[in-house]
Amino acid sequence: MADSARPPRPQAATLQDFLAIPEHQRFHEILDGQLVRKTMPNGHHASVQRRLAGLLDGYDDGSLHRQPGGWWLMSEVEILLPWGQVVRPDLAGWRCERLPEVTTEFPLRLRPDWICAVVSPSEARRDTVIKYRDYAKAGIPYYWLVDLKLRTLTALQLEGEHYTIAGEAQEGTPLQNVPPFELVEIAMEVLFRGVSREPESP
Repeated sequence: MADSARPPRPQAATLQDFLAIPEHQRFHEILDGQLVRKTMPNGHHASVQRRLAGLLDGYDDGSLHRQPGGWWLMSEVEILLPWGQVVRPDLAGWRCERLPEVTTEFPLRLRPDWICAVVSPSEARRDTVIKYRDYAKAGIPYYWLVDLKLRTLTALQLEGEHYTIAGEAQEGTPLQNVPPFELVEIAMEVLFRGVSREPESP
């Protein structure tokens, strides 16, 4: 009798549910079967996101200042993972050998080669637990975490089914010679310039 009194479990959100949201209002993800709205970045978050993209600009195949090249780098792009999760990472990158041209059809079904999350306190569990697990499961080779509170950058590399730390940076210790962007040195003093030590809540 007790089992029959239990409320029915909510149905898992589908891609159709996601696409039913008007595109100009679609700031959502599907995580663990739930359709959730992503917190839009505040000024600190957005500043760090733009600055990191700028530091990696030489790798972007669309850059006028291309040096190593061979990548497409995008921000806030919708990505469909194989089992139906939809994510919208702060930054994502694809090697041009896997994505020859930038597509206009979203969500993208081709897994990225690199993802970066700028971790705000309100999104910390999603970025460091849920997406950490899902990105490893999807076989995404590189996952970087920029922590606004700690002012650090941790570069993870997939080894088998789990991520290992390929490099870490904090104030006074830049990130350098770390895949997949070995030719770029990223100093935290540059990345966090103008960002206070206690960023506002997103």
